[in-house]
Amino acid sequence: MKFYFLLFLFLSNLAYSQTIRDIEINGINTISRGTILNYLPVESGEDFNEEVSTLIIKTLFKTKLFKDIEVNFIDGKLIISIIENPTIKFLEIINYDDGEILSEDKIPLLKKTYSLSTGQIFIQKNFIDLINKINELYRDNGYYSTEILTRESIDTANRIGLEIDIEEGKRSKINSFNISGSSYFSEEELKKLFSMGEPDFFPYNFFTKKDEFNQSMNFLKNI
Repeated sequence: MKFYFLLFLFLSNLAYSQTIRDIEINGINTISRGTILNYLPVESGEDFNEEVSTLIIKTLFKTKLFKDIEVNFIDGKLIISIIENPTIKFLEIINYDDGEILSEDKIPLLKKTYSLSTGQIFIQKNFIDLINKINELYRDNGYYSTEILTRESIDTANRIGLEIDIEEGKRSKINSFNISGSSYFSEEELKKLFSMGEPDFFPYNFFTKKDEFNQSMNFLKNI
């Protein structure tokens, strides 16, 4: 009985596995055929079956170079049809107050950190991560009403233009600041230890900005 079972498995594999005689790749735009072949987990002369098809799709998606992949096998020919992720044509960040949260010096570094510079392959997750980072920077500096709008456009050469439009809103202000629970120090003594709190007298507060809430700063002086 065991012999017949093994024979059945052997014949089944023969029925479902076929030899790859040729590899055809459709949909190439900016990525070379050689690059894609280097990523493939199989080559001509090897067997093809459904497991190999699934492996090819998983392997190519891991490169983050493609947004769609289809695999077919016809008469010994492995046919891989791909749609490439677009190339970044430009990324512009507009309407921010230069120097406070963002600046012309910081923006190139942000683009580099999230692999969103001109000429790089566009990866949607990286773009989302950048938006989240910008939101975090504004929240940490007390801008809780900031809105970030994005615009995307793709041209006929599969190049994507990106725009991030920032509506900063107003920074949160501290109207009142109270300390309770101390048995040894007065509230006024403790308040003097803090770099933020109730506003100083105008126009002095214009320079100290003591009432501006900022999570990225230390509350206590000299720490």
